[in-house]
Order: sequence, then C-alpha cells, then structure tokens
Amino acid sequence: MEKLKEFAGKRYWHQYSVELNRLYNNLEFRREVNLLDFFLSSVTPYIKNIAPLNTAMYAFVAILEDIPLETHKSFIEDVFYSLRETKDENAALLGRCLVLHFLLVSSGAPLSVIGKHLFQLSKIISSSAPPLLNCALMYCITIFHKKCEHYDGFYRSLIEFWGYARKAGIALDDKLILSFAIDGAKSLMLSTSVWDISPFLEHPLAHSISASKDYAFLLHLLSVIKDGNVILFDEWMGNKDNLVKFESNIALHVLASKQREMREKTSIFGLLTLFLKREGMSRRASFDEIASLCGISRKDVFELVMKANESGVIDVEIEWSEARGEDIVCLKKTAARVLSRKEIGMLLKKYDRLDDHVSDAIRMLEGIVGV
Repeated sequence: MEKLKEFAGKRYWHQYSVELNRLYNNLEFRREVNLLDFFLSSVTPYIKNIAPLNTAMYAFVAILEDIPLETHKSFIEDVFYSLRETKDENAALLGRCLVLHFLLVSSGAPLSVIGKHLFQLSKIISSSAPPLLNCALMYCITIFHKKCEHYDGFYRSLIEFWGYARKAGIALDDKLILSFAIDGAKSLMLSTSVWDISPFLEHPLAHSISASKDYAFLLHLLSVIKDGNVILFDEWMGNKDNLVKFESNIALHVLASKQREMREKTSIFGLLTLFLKREGMSRRASFDEIASLCGISRKDVFELVMKANESGVIDVEIEWSEARGEDIVCLKKTAARVLSRKEIGMLLKKYDRLDDHVSDAIRMLEGIVGV
C-alpha cells in the first residue's frame, strides 16, 4: 500500500499499475482487504492514468467477491461510465461482461434477455481473445447456467472458466472455488449429457471438496455413480443421515428430489461397466443379468436400454438369441470418453496381453517357415 502512495505521488503510473496487478493477484492481500473499498480508493481516483483494460480487470476481480447489491450497482455504473469512451475494444467488452454479471446476480433483467446478450458477446469474443476476456465471459455464462439450472451447460462452462482463469493468471479465492466445485459435482450427478466423471475426480476443483469435511461425501457418491454400483447407491440413499446432508443444505437440496434420475445414471454406468468387462463377441447380456445388476424388474430393462441409447454413452441393440431362446442386449460401441488413470492402467494390461499373444504368434510363424 505504501508503494502505491509513493508511485501516485511521483506520478509513476506504469509502476503504479504493476503494483496494482501484484496486489490483485495476491490472495492473502485480497483476504485482508475489502476489494471494493480498495478499488474505490486506489483505482477510481487515478482511473484516467490506468489502462482501461486494467481498470476493467480490477473491477472483474472485485466482483468475484461478495458485494452488497446496492453498492454493486453504483460500482458497476462508475466502472462502465469510465469505459464508455475507451478505444480499447477488449476493455469495452469486459465492461459489458461486468454489466451482464450484475444483471444476473441482481435479477435485473429476464434470463432470456441476458441469455441473448451473452450469446451475442460469445460471437464477438473469439477463443483467441485475451484469456482475461474469455474468463469474464465464461464466468457470466457459468452463472447464467446456474440460474437456469442447466446442469450440462453449467459444468462445461465451469471447466472453461477455470481454464481461462489459470491462463489469465487470476488467483481464485478458496471460498469461490469450493462453491463452484460443489455445484460442479451436483451438475455431474444430474447432467444428462456429461458422462466423463473421471476427469472431475482428478481436477483441482475436486481437491477442494475432498479438503472439506462437510462436502467430501460428494466425491464418494460421484465415484459410486461412475462405477455403476447400484447396490452401493441404494444403500447410501437409504441412509437417512445421508439424505439429511441434501435436505439441510440449500446448495444440494435439489439432489434429494432427483434420486430417480441419479439412480438411472448409475444404472447406465453399470450397464457400460458390465459390457466393458467383457471382450469381443461376449459383450452382450441377458435381460435377467441386467435386471439383477441394476436392481430393476425384467420388464424395466427395455426402458433402461432405450435411455442408455438416448444418453449417447453407449450404443446397444436388442437381438434374439437362438442359442439362449431369449432376447439379449448387445453392445455395438461406446462413446469416446476421458479415461481415469485406473482405467488407463487396465487398458495397458490388456494391450500387454495382446502384445504377448502377437509375439507368440510371430515366433510360431517364424518356426513354421524356418526364418
């Protein structure tokens, strides 16, 4: 802080901006001060001497913290006013992101209207734009999907926001990281199109959950769903103490009413796991096997198979088996997915066995032809 006073007194504006950047990216400093007050005292008085993009960046970092709505409104108005005549297109676009973020958190406009503006911005801001700009855009889109309860969109935009924040060098507060991580885990449980759970379990966001004694159970439940372990899922949901964890937490309350959807996702993962454990032509299963695995009646197997196909995670067909005298479910293909380290290890072992078989065959042929 003393350096800022010194640089301002000597009108060393470049050094002043460099010191501001250092302070804004220092998490310990940000925890000790009120970022909004700091902005008003250290940025606003010298706003004409600070690059417009830097001004917008400081404002963006400030809104990552909790700001009272009334103060937030006047703050955004001041920032947007200072940027209104800037020739820096990136700064102007970042200013628009700040306004849209305020409208989202304040419910100042219908979500449909905000969505249209975000869509327009996403067409203007390309992936080659500065990471800071993409970070602000993805932050707004993430909040938008959360407001709309679009679980698929929320998870995808969250991962993009995280990546751009790292590229932009923006240090995120632990409280914000944990909040997003909880919402990310919840979205994975309820998403109908996102099936790559393994990458999240190894992501820094998941690490913040594992470090929290109040939310670590979410990772266990995600692992149960990913493994397709319907028995463990039913046992966990059948425990009243576990349900209380959902019902007593506003952020997780929706999960208490979505048990059927979560169980269905677990069953589809179970179906996938059943097939992947088998090789070649043996990747098929009877209705009775699937019913037993998923804890459902035989007549419900057809509906589960259809939903598995709709999910896109696997492509299966029902065929008549003359040998068995019954319908069987056959795996045609699985969707491309990101494998966990454990799954990669299992795959490597299969390739090692295949390599051994090929080597044996080559040696046998060499012996036959006398090479």
